[in-house]
Amino acid sequence: DIKRTKTHRATTMHDVPVNFDGHPSPPRGRGRDRSESVVSDHGDDHEEAERQAAAELAAATTEALRNVSLRPSSFYKIVLTGGPCGGKTTALARLSSYLRERGFEVITCPEAFTILGSNGFEMSYFGTEGMGMVVQDTVMKLQESLEDGFEKILRARGKPGVLLCDRGLMDGAAYMSTEEWDELLERKGILNVCALREGRYNAVYHLVTAAQGAEKFYSLENNETRTESPSEARALD
Repeated sequence: DIKRTKTHRATTMHDVPVNFDGHPSPPRGRGRDRSESVVSDHGDDHEEAERQAAAELAAATTEALRNVSLRPSSFYKIVLTGGPCGGKTTALARLSSYLRERGFEVITCPEAFTILGSNGFEMSYFGTEGMGMVVQDTVMKLQESLEDGFEKILRARGKPGVLLCDRGLMDGAAYMSTEEWDELLERKGILNVCALREGRYNAVYHLVTAAQGAEKFYSLENNETRTESPSEARALD
């Protein structure tokens, strides 16, 4: 028997196995699954069992559910992060168009805290003791749920797909002390931050805030939930 387990590692732009100059080029059969282990057993019995299971699945479910289960096409989850006013929103829009022109199905996942802030949450709420922990826990849960749901929809299409995320699950660490972040992870039962980084995403790109070297372009006007001063933006970045 041969057992092959996919390893996790930090990813750079050159590591992402996407043919951006042409059509999608899946590097590993059905695409990269950040948590999948593949076990290959020799013997006709095993192959026959796989064929039978696939036939039963095809008969019992819809096309969308089969695609979610069988994952016939490549899928990539990419994060754009960085300090406030770093161009993430603009980059997401341009990348979406670029990838769609090259045959990918693309969905963008919004920043969870922006959803919270644009629906009645006020910064004064942080005046309540312990509110920071509650907010960051909520933001992480919401971000995770959005990403997982959007991924399921893309996989259900059965075509090469890319999920572009406005920030990722690690971003909360920039808004908490090290002690608070460690406490949050302990409460959620997360033993290794790799599960929030290379264990979850194919690539994470950091876009530097305009407050760092281009302060005259730093603005609060294009994001109603942005409140940071240039110095605070640099610290967060």
